[in-house]
Amino acid sequence: MPITLFAFDWSGTLSDDRPPVYQANMRMRDAYGLEQISYEDWMRTSVGNVVELFQIANPSLSAEQIWSDYKRLFDEVLAEGTEPTMYEAVPALIRALRNANKIVGIVSAHPQKNLEAEAERYGLREHFDFVIGDCRAKDAALREMAQLYVDDPSTQALYTGDTIQDMHYAKQARYKTAAIGTGYQSESQLRAVNPDYYIDTHADFYPLINS
Repeated sequence: MPITLFAFDWSGTLSDDRPPVYQANMRMRDAYGLEQISYEDWMRTSVGNVVELFQIANPSLSAEQIWSDYKRLFDEVLAEGTEPTMYEAVPALIRALRNANKIVGIVSAHPQKNLEAEAERYGLREHFDFVIGDCRAKDAALREMAQLYVDDPSTQALYTGDTIQDMHYAKQARYKTAAIGTGYQSESQLRAVNPDYYIDTHADFYPLINS
């Protein structure tokens, strides 16, 4: 069966938010009494989930506290003028999916209100059938969307993300997986978890539309 449901991660996949996320993470390190690290070191050690990252550094921190602090400090960074940017090739890709009559949506850990605001600012919100944020364990949301839109996610649904965790959650939900090398983790890290597809950039995605 052809793939009819195309679900995407947001951060590092369709939107490049690494600069503001890095700044928010460094402010959290200050708040938690941890030494700041360089952007390069942060990229190498980031697990793609701010809660897991800070619980590794300090297991006594609760997930709720970390997530609350992150959302507050991320908004603070945005208010000071450091904003995410859309990857240049994304609008054409999303239009191509819609022109092919595909179901297109977002399942992301990004805070819901920021996710909605960025999608609107990029002019993409109207093109998505669903936009789900605040989703740290993505497999449940992916399963729910599959139940709504397809009969068999293992053949009809694809999740695209830029982290190892994205690939794990998609596999748990029985989706096909596409790892993209535009975001938080390297090609070698992503290939190590055996995604169904690895793509370097959005321009390489087009063959998957008719797969």
